[in-house]
Amino acid sequence: MNKKEIIICTLGTHGDILPFLPFAKAWVTQGYNVTILSNIGWKKIATETGASFHSIAPDDPPQSNRDNFRFFLENIMPSYRASFDFIARRVATGERPILFYRNNMLGPECAAEVFDLPNAKVVLQPSGIQSKHRPPWPWTLLASGRWRWLYNAVIFPLLMVIGAIGRYRRATNRFRKEVGAKPIPFKNTRLDDTLTLLLCPQWYASPQPDWPPNTHCIGFPDKQNEVEDTTLRDFIAQYGKPIVFTPGTGVSDVSGFLNLARSICGALNLPGIFLSRHAHLQSVESGTFIVRKYADLGWLARRSRLLVHHGGIGTTSEALRAGIPQVILPDKFDQPDNAMRIAGLGLGGVIMNIEIGNQHWTKLIEKLLSDDRLHDRLNKVANAIAQDRCVERGLNLVAARAGI
Repeated sequence: MNKKEIIICTLGTHGDILPFLPFAKAWVTQGYNVTILSNIGWKKIATETGASFHSIAPDDPPQSNRDNFRFFLENIMPSYRASFDFIARRVATGERPILFYRNNMLGPECAAEVFDLPNAKVVLQPSGIQSKHRPPWPWTLLASGRWRWLYNAVIFPLLMVIGAIGRYRRATNRFRKEVGAKPIPFKNTRLDDTLTLLLCPQWYASPQPDWPPNTHCIGFPDKQNEVEDTTLRDFIAQYGKPIVFTPGTGVSDVSGFLNLARSICGALNLPGIFLSRHAHLQSVESGTFIVRKYADLGWLARRSRLLVHHGGIGTTSEALRAGIPQVILPDKFDQPDNAMRIAGLGLGGVIMNIEIGNQHWTKLIEKLLSDDRLHDRLNKVANAIAQDRCVERGLNLVAARAGI
């Protein structure tokens, strides 16, 4: 008898698909028929796991200067329909696939409801789970400070009402109605019994009383097979451990960050590596500072002395896994919240404004690099992450829930 089919659905940047690949590979190894639904640009890395691939969206466009609501209507909403229809076609053939999808992927979420399919929701960062007790930064300041009463009595309920009547919710509820799912006027997470896998450890995001009851922190995604870059290997051998800078794959306007990186490395007299597919390689390289479109960050971070980045959860976790300090320059989405968690845990620094003087940057980096107690904490964290077994725990929870 053939094993069940598993459909994985995610959308977005490189960091949005990478965490799903080890799950896909593990299920393929176990003999399951796995299909990944995502942006067309991720077909190659998706099929390298042994899974099939089906495109539900074009390449994810740069996030710089993007009209987010227009992007939602023109890119995200069509992907909901494409993923729902793909699953509906599979159900029509008599299949009852297991759905494994990133939160906010409304296509598989609705398909699970309409066709009563076994499913699990994956949340990549803590800010992806709504909570009155520990909301994302900057609301955290109100939720835990002297104005907590005002936040609980007025601000949080008001935010829920605004979310319920906002244009994003109206658009998603129209879609839910079209496919036969129930509209959700207010999001009460305590009523959601979906198996929810949060991809971080409990020490990074303590479970909150109002989280969905079937939520599990299973650790940061497992370390993947590292890909060595021989050019960077030789560069490090010649100049020593570098500071690595990366603005993330979704950012196209990198010139200011690139100039800052060169200035910092010059002031500290340290080698630097700048990673971005949007940087102009020919105009910026010098002896001790080089630019690359891409490098395996897991491999590179372990050979670096510090990481400066945008605060995406994947990059944040790679610095923690490597046991090196990090400085986060957050912009949007989950990035400010990740930055404040790192600062609050004493595992790195945060700078909220790129325009701040270079002297401030160099002083912060010097402080982090010379802090022996910080390095002790980072070593303990790296050892703990190495024991997480995120994928194994996730597979076991899905198997128990789906009865496979």
